[in-house]
Amino acid sequence: MQVLLGPSCVTFQPNGDLRRRIANYLKQIIGGRSDQILANIPRTITTWSKLRIREGGDRIETSESFKRFRDSRRDNTFIWIQYDVGGANDPLLAIQYGQLERILVCQLGDEGVWRHYSHSTHILALIIPVKTEGQDASTTTTYFSKFLAPIITDIRNIKAVVGRVETRNRWGIVDRSVGLAKTTFVPDELDQHDDDDPEV
Repeated sequence: MQVLLGPSCVTFQPNGDLRRRIANYLKQIIGGRSDQILANIPRTITTWSKLRIREGGDRIETSESFKRFRDSRRDNTFIWIQYDVGGANDPLLAIQYGQLERILVCQLGDEGVWRHYSHSTHILALIIPVKTEGQDASTTTTYFSKFLAPIITDIRNIKAVVGRVETRNRWGIVDRSVGLAKTTFVPDELDQHDDDDPEV
């Protein structure tokens, strides 16, 4: 399970580029026309600064929060992302690595464009992936030197923090997540074991 940690902001207004990326993601889930989805995305979206994966999982911070409150903490903004790119009868998992930029809580209204997703809440992650050619750094020595275009994905696709080691003008990824259990997200359950941050 994943728990959101504060501080949070309830007045964040995504710019045009971010709204388009959210719309493209929601279209994959809901279907319909991109222009109608874009027009009905809420103007104000709540953002959160951190998340924690329960049952021994990692505590992960957005890069926006890390840059704002930078101190002696280690950089825990780089993550392992896992997607199901297969069908219902033919599951196929793809691995990607990147930096978590923002955590977005997108609450859809009652407009017809949302179909049976009306009044639903989607917890999304804005991620800047790195180019690794699909390699699994937990089993293969994996490097990157290039960031790709930002993406929006479901926060449940974030599985763990990974480390980075700079060497010869590129970065090696340190992924110790072999055997890590899959997680699920419970948006309204409170964690009672962290007194430093508000949670949702």
